[in-house]
Amino acid sequence: MQANFNPKYAFPVQGPDMDKLPKHPLWEQLKEHRFKLKEVMDVTELNREYALPGVDLGEIDNVPLDEFFFDNPIYAVDDPSLRWEAPDQLRDEDMPEIRPYDPTPLDTLLTKQYHLEAMAYSKQALKFKKGLSNITALGKSAELFAVTRVVLEWFEDMKRVVDIRVKQLVSDFKEKESLTTEEEELMAFWTAVKTEKLVIITCHEVLGVDFRKEVAPLKVVAGIIGDTIQAEINYERMTLNEKQTFEVLKGKQISVRKINNYTRKLFGESAEWSKKVKQQVGTELIYILSQIATYEKTTYNPDTQSSTQEESSPILIEEKKGEKTIVIDDAFLDQLTQSLHMSDIAVRHYPMVVPPLPWTNPIDGGYITTRIPIIRYIAREQLKPLFRRADGMKHIYDGLNALSSTAWKLNKRIVEIMETIWYLGGDMVEVPPRFDLEPPQPGPEGQTPQWFKAVKRTEKTNIDNNSLRGAFLLKLDAIRMMKKEPKFYYPYNMDFRGRVYPIPAHLNHIGSDLGRGLMMFAEPKRLGVRGFQWLQIHIATLAGLSKATHDERIAYVQEHIEEIMECALQPLSGSRSWMQKDDPWQYLAACIEFTNALNEERPEDYECALPIHQDGSCNGLQHYSALGGDPLGAKSVNVLPSERPQDVYNDVCAMVEERVAKDRRDGVPIAKVLEGKIQRAVIKQTVMTSVYGVTFIGARKQIQSNLLSRFPNFPEEHLFEATLYIARHTFDALDEMFHGAKAIMEWLSVCANIVCKGGNSLAWVTPLGLPVQQPYRKTKKQEYVKTLAQTVVLQHEEDLTVNPRRNGTAFPPNYVHSLDSTHMFLTALECNKRGITYASVHDSFWTHACDVDDMNEILRDSFIKLYKRPLLEELRDYWLSEDPSLHIPPVPKTGKGFDLDLVSQSKYFFS
Repeated sequence: MQANFNPKYAFPVQGPDMDKLPKHPLWEQLKEHRFKLKEVMDVTELNREYALPGVDLGEIDNVPLDEFFFDNPIYAVDDPSLRWEAPDQLRDEDMPEIRPYDPTPLDTLLTKQYHLEAMAYSKQALKFKKGLSNITALGKSAELFAVTRVVLEWFEDMKRVVDIRVKQLVSDFKEKESLTTEEEELMAFWTAVKTEKLVIITCHEVLGVDFRKEVAPLKVVAGIIGDTIQAEINYERMTLNEKQTFEVLKGKQISVRKINNYTRKLFGESAEWSKKVKQQVGTELIYILSQIATYEKTTYNPDTQSSTQEESSPILIEEKKGEKTIVIDDAFLDQLTQSLHMSDIAVRHYPMVVPPLPWTNPIDGGYITTRIPIIRYIAREQLKPLFRRADGMKHIYDGLNALSSTAWKLNKRIVEIMETIWYLGGDMVEVPPRFDLEPPQPGPEGQTPQWFKAVKRTEKTNIDNNSLRGAFLLKLDAIRMMKKEPKFYYPYNMDFRGRVYPIPAHLNHIGSDLGRGLMMFAEPKRLGVRGFQWLQIHIATLAGLSKATHDERIAYVQEHIEEIMECALQPLSGSRSWMQKDDPWQYLAACIEFTNALNEERPEDYECALPIHQDGSCNGLQHYSALGGDPLGAKSVNVLPSERPQDVYNDVCAMVEERVAKDRRDGVPIAKVLEGKIQRAVIKQTVMTSVYGVTFIGARKQIQSNLLSRFPNFPEEHLFEATLYIARHTFDALDEMFHGAKAIMEWLSVCANIVCKGGNSLAWVTPLGLPVQQPYRKTKKQEYVKTLAQTVVLQHEEDLTVNPRRNGTAFPPNYVHSLDSTHMFLTALECNKRGITYASVHDSFWTHACDVDDMNEILRDSFIKLYKRPLLEELRDYWLSEDPSLHIPPVPKTGKGFDLDLVSQSKYFFS
């Protein structure tokens, strides 16, 4: 089942039309420039007045975009500002600087954006080309993914032909009374190795030799194939008959020559076939490959300005200077090389210095020169439903465009503190150590077992730190690119459920505490009285007081003003108390802004650019409680109003403890063992993951891990029984608190299994019109061909069938994620309509301090509007409209006494 558009299920939200959205003055010009720079430039119809500075459009007729950036002087890789790799020790003079520019003229901003996009691509392309040259120099090019993919297309046909050839040979030889020595060798050579190995060896050697651009005489390549087949036979013989020798070789780098030389010493002449036989078998395999290998060749006719495709043979055998030579078609090699670049280059994108292009279809939006699909990590097949109903995704496009319109800047003070920590050696608050640990020296006792263990621990620590350093240097690279920018923007796309992510991965507000602490809105706004209060609430929340009332949080800040100001003014020379917080960088950024406000004559007059967060309270259960109409559960996750923030983990813990205490009074032995050990931390993970479909077995393991972390000396003989007991009571408490939600989870799983019967994919359309299709397929037992040269997996993604069980367990959380995404989009659209700066991290909504009250009103109204719809009935109707033969059970009845309008009065719903 694929997600098709049905207008009946489109959300009737009055979101702003694109034409009515507040447009950045550059957008229209940007779209015009994007039109002029397609993936392949055809400049014959372009007027020279559209040329970028320093670009002669007449010289780039029909040039691929990446070649344009590589070859054009303005974007040349030889430009010092592009030729930079992050060194181990960063110095100011090492940092790349973009050429000075005036941020006002359009051409200059566009030029810089083109420059950044070209730089992101060229850095990775240079690394890729260097790696590719190393691989081809070693003769390993046939092991690259794109080459292996081509081999798979030829594999079945060639295997079938080789099987026929082997059967014919065996049949011919059986008719003879006796065989010559050469015929016996020939028979052994064809039959001692599986035909799939013969196919892979032939493809590997033929393609691998030509990639090095060497002359490839037929007899030489045939001899290499023969030697490789002989090595396969000898290797098998050695592993079966010479166990000790195999143990000696195991773990060492194995090559064809080493195997053949080694077995020649062991077995003598029996390990060496005649050169003639090897040449004969290798030659015949090459001819078979040349006959069955085909590809779609594209030919361009400049007279008609049209392209034609025809099936052509990529492997030719030609005679040159009296010698037969293998020649691979240049067009095929070009196509393969282009495929290598497309499949193996992972570009590390930067934020944009101009507003992203608006999304108008599933592949057109965001960057100026780079096309990135609107859905990340998605197979090409799954994009088809998006194109079929692209017009029905208007609200999704508008929501992404609204998010992309938010301008950002870096918090320069946080950047300075972070860089100082790095220069001082790092190893604190998410800044990794700059240098490896020195290996320990042996003591007077010499190289003892304890010393060896210490060396191993040091090596492991250095490996871990090296990985952390790599990620940090990528973040630092992006910071250095953006820290002088007065404003920059993020293009966004989504996962298949509709959850939104910024495309630049290494510097954004979605990731770590450091990444979030670095971010500020580009445009500050006056705090006002309420904004100043929200800034204080924000500080206390980051200090760990999320379960305190707002008044208590403000009182905390007033009581800790000296500590807060010390953190802001002496972050490294003072007590460093900020480093002990759960979110140290965000806390420090808030302390700095609060201190700046206090330095004003009237703090409420301070122009503040710090984003203030409003976070959902166990957001998955908030959505489930609204779906299921569970008043008890809704109150415990703050969907319904209360005097102070509720804590669902404490509530569940109290219910479990009450049950355990009753059992203890009734004399249940395990309840006595658990006295004093039922704590919030023990059951929190299970409550948190219950919304994501954690199984009973998984919950027991979670509880065991958490129980041992709190009570390491817990008696082992009671551990299994105790964790089963706690898990059962935790699930019972959740069932009581979220009875309607539990019924809905089960209903969703049952429906998923029904829909997926017969091999249908599980699909639905979100209330805002996004078609969703789950990607879960059955994983076959992998079939692969392993030779000494390489291992090839014989499995195609498109051949895998739908996995009903996986779809059933994953559907409830994925469906809820599609609803929390809808809630976020509705809030984004309304904030944009009212001119409120807005950003989000899934269930954490951000805005200026002075606008928090307005955003809180919007997000509550959006939630009420969403859940006043009969969402589950619409979901069931959608499936039946797609396939009326499905026997979908009725929607379970929800709880009574749940007034959704009370959400608007819940102070701590998001806080």
